[in-house]
Amino acid sequence: MITIHLPVWSAAWLTLLLAAAMPCQGVEQEVSTLSEPAPTEGDEALLADDPLPEADPSGEEFLPLESEDDPLFGDLLHPGGPEDAEPEPVAEAADPAPADDKIVDHDKERGWLGNIHPYFHLGGYFDDNVFIDDRDRQADFVSVVGFGLRLGLGEVTPPLDELRTRRNVPLLYTTLPRTSGNFLFADYSGQYEFFADHSELSAYDQDALLSTGWTDGKLSLGLTARFRSLSTPDIDAGGRVRRYIFDVGTNVYYELSGKTSFESDLAYRNTQYPGLVDSSELINENWVNYQITPKIKISPGIGLGILMIHGYGEQPYGRLLIRALYEYSEKLSFHGRLGLEYRDVERGSGFRNNPIFTLGATYEPRDGTTLFLEGYRYAEASALLSGADYTVTGVEGRIRQRFLERFYLTFTAGYQNLDYHLVSDDASPGRVDNYFFGRAAVAFDITKWCNAEVFYLHQRDASTHSGNSFNSNQVGVGLDFSF
Repeated sequence: MITIHLPVWSAAWLTLLLAAAMPCQGVEQEVSTLSEPAPTEGDEALLADDPLPEADPSGEEFLPLESEDDPLFGDLLHPGGPEDAEPEPVAEAADPAPADDKIVDHDKERGWLGNIHPYFHLGGYFDDNVFIDDRDRQADFVSVVGFGLRLGLGEVTPPLDELRTRRNVPLLYTTLPRTSGNFLFADYSGQYEFFADHSELSAYDQDALLSTGWTDGKLSLGLTARFRSLSTPDIDAGGRVRRYIFDVGTNVYYELSGKTSFESDLAYRNTQYPGLVDSSELINENWVNYQITPKIKISPGIGLGILMIHGYGEQPYGRLLIRALYEYSEKLSFHGRLGLEYRDVERGSGFRNNPIFTLGATYEPRDGTTLFLEGYRYAEASALLSGADYTVTGVEGRIRQRFLERFYLTFTAGYQNLDYHLVSDDASPGRVDNYFFGRAAVAFDITKWCNAEVFYLHQRDASTHSGNSFNSNQVGVGLDFSF
């Protein structure tokens, strides 16, 4: 049996959360969208012309388990990526009405306070395995205090709406939606977690994002940069580890005609794990986009890149790619990205062929209901096993339902297979992980600037590597304030 002693201040903290929600009850009943969390670090798939999933099994803070914090290269690589779900549409503001009516966009109502948008988070959760280690399970209660500030200039509303729905999704595999004008967008969030019984785990995490776009006639240029400092659990590392991730990417887009356009993307990622194995990656992808019909867009492409595992050599690789977007109707859309990667490694034959893909669909049968399903496969470097990389093959699904006008019920589940490969003669032994997560949450829009959530998260990993198998459960509550 696991016994946990909650100090007086922890019990008082839960009481404070409940009290904070009470004053909000009498405010007008308006509806606002609620952001979904993002996928695990290893969940990210590959570049595509579609939006990323916003599901995040760890909650509204940071991803609880990340195979490197995010799949390689998301928002930075090119406009339109695949690894996340289609952002939920933002409807026109309207007076409170039955559940079938569109959701009110409160950001448009309050005018963004001059394009400055502060937000805060108060929450807490109980974790029955804070070290994700079944050999010595330790439970604790964690209090969370977070804050953030967003700044938008120019035609920033479209990229802002999209980013709000995928706050924790990696940048290198998807980019901001293209706009017809220029914009500058900045977002900084900080979060402190206080552990009641394991004070050595208390830490401050932060996430800073800067994105800008410029359009002149048929030519569009984009630049996105992101820095993250995280201490959340990491599947690859097998525990809570401090890590620093820096992403930067550029995009050049030229419209040749009404149906044909060219696109070139360049992205760089540097990941540092103090005490473990650092890595960096540089990749360039070039595309020819062709609008076959008003509903179908197809893009053949070619990519070149290099993965540098610090102290263990380099892995140049090339990719043959094709991606497509099919908007069957306003309610149903499909996105896909297929490719074959040729990777040059030191061990064995020297070359490894690896198929990569992202295939997904989003279905909105009615206002307030969203279903999402996506499968993916990609490769990245290991931070724990020296001289090794691994291929992630996974699937993720999500159902989100709005009911009684201001309540949201969300179920998210996913599975990943992590298959490790030796890439140098002095590399560590191989490893295979099978990771599963499921998350259920009920959220409530108390007012246009205040919402609350209760969630349950289960995670399980069966690993062939000693000490990396675990299962854990989290139950938590939170209040979010957006102004």
